[in-house]
Amino acid sequence: MPARRLPFFLAAALTSTRALAQGGPTPPSGPPSLPEVEMDEPPPPVVPLARDTRGGHFELAVGAALRVPFGELRQGEAASKLGTGFGAALDLGYGISRYVMVGAWGQVFEPGTNDMGFSVGPFVRYHLVQGMRFDPWVLVGIGYRSQNHDAPGVTRHFSGIDFAHVALGGDYYAWSGLGFGPWLELDAGVLTKRPDTSTAGVPDGPTHIGTSVNYSFIAGLRVVLDLPGK
Repeated sequence: MPARRLPFFLAAALTSTRALAQGGPTPPSGPPSLPEVEMDEPPPPVVPLARDTRGGHFELAVGAALRVPFGELRQGEAASKLGTGFGAALDLGYGISRYVMVGAWGQVFEPGTNDMGFSVGPFVRYHLVQGMRFDPWVLVGIGYRSQNHDAPGVTRHFSGIDFAHVALGGDYYAWSGLGFGPWLELDAGVLTKRPDTSTAGVPDGPTHIGTSVNYSFIAGLRVVLDLPGK
């Protein structure tokens, strides 16, 4: 009897195996997907600007300098005849922003011939850094120049416009309101008012009527007072 039932048992087992194989889970077609992760990051913190140590400040500078003239006072008369001399410089500036100051400058020089001269004018000065002890700067301006060059028994006077007044310098602030430093300067101008006599005191001919450009190279050291202080 058991031998007769064996074929039916095998047939039922085979049918169940095929059914399980056909109805089983389908294997995945690819790697499992990862959950989405948001990559949003908080914005970086806003760093405020350093404290303004120039806007609204007054700067008063006094300096001593050496002046070397060259070019021509007028046609046929070299500016170098005035000779190298010493002088004093003064400027007052007011800060209109973190880096820019405007103001007025003035200089008095006594060349080697002992003939006094002076110049004055406005300026704009740009300061390259902010909030440091060493303060480098660049200055540009224009001015009016007056210069005497007397001859024996004759007073000779020149005057005109400095159309370029350019200076480079740097001040080191040892204290909050007091600094010192060197500067280099180049001035260029035209003397529109000229004497009609030579250095010998005799009238000139027509060859000296025209104007010419004169220059001055200046090197000096100055002391700066900052109000109300850095």
